[in-house]
Amino acid sequence: MTKSTPVHEIGKYFVLVCCIIGVYVKGFSLRSSWYVIYILLFIPSILVAAERIDIDESLRKAIAFNLAGPVVLGVAAVYCYNRKISKQQLLNFFGLGVAGIFAMTGYVIFKAPDLSEITFSSASNALASGGFGPNQVSTAFGIGIFLSFVRFIMIKNLWTNILDLFLFLLFTYRGYLTFSRGGVLTAFLMIGAFIGTIIFLQSRNFRASFIPKFILIGAGILIAFFYSSVVTGGMIENRYTNKDTIGREKEDVSAGRGELANLETQAFLEHPILGLGAGMSKFYKLKKAGIEGASHNEVTRLLAEHGAVGVFSLGLLILVPLFNRLGDRSNMLFYSFLIFWFATINHSAMRNAAPSFLYALALLKIKEPEIVKTDEEEEVNESPNLRNQKVLNPSRIS
Repeated sequence: MTKSTPVHEIGKYFVLVCCIIGVYVKGFSLRSSWYVIYILLFIPSILVAAERIDIDESLRKAIAFNLAGPVVLGVAAVYCYNRKISKQQLLNFFGLGVAGIFAMTGYVIFKAPDLSEITFSSASNALASGGFGPNQVSTAFGIGIFLSFVRFIMIKNLWTNILDLFLFLLFTYRGYLTFSRGGVLTAFLMIGAFIGTIIFLQSRNFRASFIPKFILIGAGILIAFFYSSVVTGGMIENRYTNKDTIGREKEDVSAGRGELANLETQAFLEHPILGLGAGMSKFYKLKKAGIEGASHNEVTRLLAEHGAVGVFSLGLLILVPLFNRLGDRSNMLFYSFLIFWFATINHSAMRNAAPSFLYALALLKIKEPEIVKTDEEEEVNESPNLRNQKVLNPSRIS
């Protein structure tokens, strides 16, 4: 966003390098070999693209732009597959994520003009997004909404709860103002999945203790929405109810992306085996309909550019974590992470590293902290006499 990085997609490459280092240093599970197969399945599309691309176009750029995100997903999944992490480590990690998104929020606020100077309509608003892509900014706010929510629910500390609640409201409010619905609605879906997991998998007392916090969160979402409605002159209501500026219902809820997705589906039907080749769907749409825009839908792009191989790849990404879940249910955020990945690639494709990385987090094992016993405590457990002495004379054990 600051244009201070040497490479536009440095976020993807940084995650890729970190995960490769992690795999080298910490090793990996042999069961993650499915994701190695997933990465290798991209080779046919590269060969097909090399044959079809125009001589004036850069094959390297076409491949890098379209395959960087999927490759990051594969490598991150190999690193995270069945890797153990404690709840406290995960919450600390979420704290770092929230801090980064809070910094981005400050940058967006300072870069954006005063809200009273913005003419809001029912379309995505780049000005309120700080002059940056509303879709990606909304996605980042959505991550912030979810991370601050989880911290607010899971951490039992008054001041930390107050801070996380404030950040939750801030991210929700600024997310609304982007007028890009994808990131915000995805966050709400993640929250719903997390609450559902708590309700069905945890004890009754555990669930009941969260009810006051759930009420606060629900009230916060409504307050942020109504305040956003006042600031935008009611336009935010039109946006989320799929109406235009004067309140008429829009025919296309996808804002024109449906036509692009249909063209990519048509390309799949014409080239069902190996597809068009990596990065070739852009040229297909330009030739067929004179449209150069992106559908922002990774599923239809995968079908168009990879054909049946893409169908198999998508099947791996869905089925492998679900089968892994059957053997281990320790990750309470499993469904939330998987929902984020699938929802995001359907409205923002894989233009940033977030869907790849959060997908990988669904493969983690979240373990309870181990209680470390002293030698004297172990002796008490082993010897009935010492156990009785502990009860009668606790001073024997410091």
